[in-house]
Amino acid sequence: MHYFLDFETDIAHTLYMMRNNEREPMNTNAVKKEILAKLLATEDITVVQKNVETASFNLESRTLTLPTWKTMDSDTIDHLTGHEVGHALYTPELEWKKAVENKTEGYRSYLNIVEDARIEKLIQRRYPGLRAPFIRSYNNMLDEGFFGKSRQSINAYDLIDRLNVYFKCGASTEVSFSKEEEFWVNELEEIETFDAAVKLATLLYNKAKEDEDAADDEDCIIGDPKSEGDEETDGSSEYGESGEFEDGESDEDLEDAINKLKNEINEAWAAGDEEAEMAAKDELDDLLNDEVYSDEYGDDGGDDWSSDPKAKTDGALKDSISEKYAEDDGKVRNYYKTDIRPIEKFIKSYKEVLEETKSFSFTGDSVDVGPELLKKFRANNKPTINYLVKEFEMKKQASEYARTTTSKTGVIDPIKMNSYRYSDDIFKKISVIPEGKNHGLLMYLDFSGSMAENMAATIDQTLNLVMFCRQINIPFRVYSFTTLGRDIRFPVESVTANTEDCLVYASNLHIMELFNEKMTRMDFIKMSEALLVVGQYWNERFNRNNSYGAIRVEYLSANFHLGGTPLNDTIMFAMKAFKKFKAENRLDIVNTVFLTDGSSNSIGYYRAEDCMVTSRPSIRTKSFLIDRDTKKTYDIGVTGYGDTNALLTMYRDNTQSNLIGFRILSSNKISVRRETMNYLPGWEEFEDFWKHMNKNKFSSIPNSGYSEWFGVRGGKALNTANTSIQVADDAKKGAIRNAFKKANSNRKASRVMLSKFIDLVA
Repeated sequence: MHYFLDFETDIAHTLYMMRNNEREPMNTNAVKKEILAKLLATEDITVVQKNVETASFNLESRTLTLPTWKTMDSDTIDHLTGHEVGHALYTPELEWKKAVENKTEGYRSYLNIVEDARIEKLIQRRYPGLRAPFIRSYNNMLDEGFFGKSRQSINAYDLIDRLNVYFKCGASTEVSFSKEEEFWVNELEEIETFDAAVKLATLLYNKAKEDEDAADDEDCIIGDPKSEGDEETDGSSEYGESGEFEDGESDEDLEDAINKLKNEINEAWAAGDEEAEMAAKDELDDLLNDEVYSDEYGDDGGDDWSSDPKAKTDGALKDSISEKYAEDDGKVRNYYKTDIRPIEKFIKSYKEVLEETKSFSFTGDSVDVGPELLKKFRANNKPTINYLVKEFEMKKQASEYARTTTSKTGVIDPIKMNSYRYSDDIFKKISVIPEGKNHGLLMYLDFSGSMAENMAATIDQTLNLVMFCRQINIPFRVYSFTTLGRDIRFPVESVTANTEDCLVYASNLHIMELFNEKMTRMDFIKMSEALLVVGQYWNERFNRNNSYGAIRVEYLSANFHLGGTPLNDTIMFAMKAFKKFKAENRLDIVNTVFLTDGSSNSIGYYRAEDCMVTSRPSIRTKSFLIDRDTKKTYDIGVTGYGDTNALLTMYRDNTQSNLIGFRILSSNKISVRRETMNYLPGWEEFEDFWKHMNKNKFSSIPNSGYSEWFGVRGGKALNTANTSIQVADDAKKGAIRNAFKKANSNRKASRVMLSKFIDLVA
């Protein structure tokens, strides 16, 4: 009972969290089934839900496939999920296929009933708390006619069907058995192994065949008065001597029809016509499942179609469950994982990047303007950075003091001995200061073409943050990301290392490591100078409408050119970079920052079945993302934002990182409204956002996969500022103090990224 209560509590907690934190886009039924299945399986397996008839479990990938179901009550969810997990745990896939190979539909129904009884007994034995939901759910189905007959008419069924109802619904159904039949009840109760289930199902099936044949023989002996003298009773009423149907359709004609439909399916698949393909498949299924054809011409080992007893309740129950609960929205469900290829091929180390900067050239006397730009930057920013470092240290000390506790020791303090007559406080004390968390910073900068206008200001903001981290000894890595050149994923380029459906990196993904906490002081200076040069180059190009006339930077190497925005690809890259960075620096908390000015490029969806890469799945496809490590599933959705939000949420869950996003917006209100429409649909929401952003240089954007996502005004508003202190000559101390506070506040506010980072780690 404890197991059941535990997983019910876990599920309830998860659903509560979902209602109060809109991080999980999948419906609550799907989430509950996934959690329940994992708990029942006693391991962190991958759970997928597809349009399949029954559950299956892949032993190699440890993937449990469940049927998709509509909304249902709690008992039904627990019952159906428990049943399917029982099959996954206890029904051996290969042995099952071998057992039903070349067998009739009737035999399969018998074996399915016996196997159901066995696996449900085992899963309920393992989790006793499932017994009640199983009984309640099955009895509700019995009352609703899922077994083909009403509760009162069940005893009119044959032995196998009464056994099915008895073992599923319990003894309260008052199913009756003769003394002879009680033998089979006892036998079914005793079976433990799949081999025993096969043997018992075979015995029951053969007994039913013998009983049916005996009844047929008795009918032949007695005769049918109505058929006497009837010329159509010579066996040709349904079949002729040649084995043909009445309408003249021979087995040759049937084979031709089957081959024709198979050709239609292949042609439709090749043409990409899903509707035609599905229609041809349905027609073929109907033909193969036709009662007369499947028994006479199917792969049943040549058994006589007329002597194939079937369990009526098995088919009726399946059809009823499918009709009422099976989700049939016409959409295929695809599950994707992330690219397994090494990330090294897409990244340049900071040492390689520094080598690239040596090829920069300048106008005029060809003197590097980098040192000049860095000198100017330091003069403008260093005093503010130093002030913020001191402020941070004060906050840190205050936090330590607040966490400090005092404990008495067992050692007497000699100084306090003289007070023993009137005080018990004569022992030495120690102060216990809990260690704070070790923080680190990972930052990813968008180097797309649209960033040209804001590149100089973005680099200024980044350098403020990096210099702050260096001064307080916080480990950090800063990367740029873009695409350079043509993406040659179409057709597939070296993605076949992935053996599963997955999201794949763009072949032209370009990531540069700009800063690293292990850089020497000289390397840090050189990189800072180079990036300031890059910022000036693109800023002046943008403002001069691509005119090179006044630009002092004449040439940048191709690696510093601006391209696309492969944000989705970079998030996948970041998950791998995160683990290495955290382990190397033994960090407790890693703060991850993504800065972009737009939405992500489309990411590649790789299908292992046909080795094809597409930009997005078909509109008729429901797509989900599976985390390789946590096995959690994320709904990608149908919009271009869905894959980004799914990847971001997966990143947070996988890394437990503070995930901060900065979205550089336009400088005018109309453009900002257009850029935030998907996240701030209401005018009132937008007006509040706009007012806050104008006042504070940034404002929070809801409905994303980030821990926090901020919109930041671009253009001049993104520049770092050093507001001077302005007071009257005769100002009093209070006025001077307020002016000083205001100036410092403005300086901090203008350094948006640094300000938010300090709030996180202080």
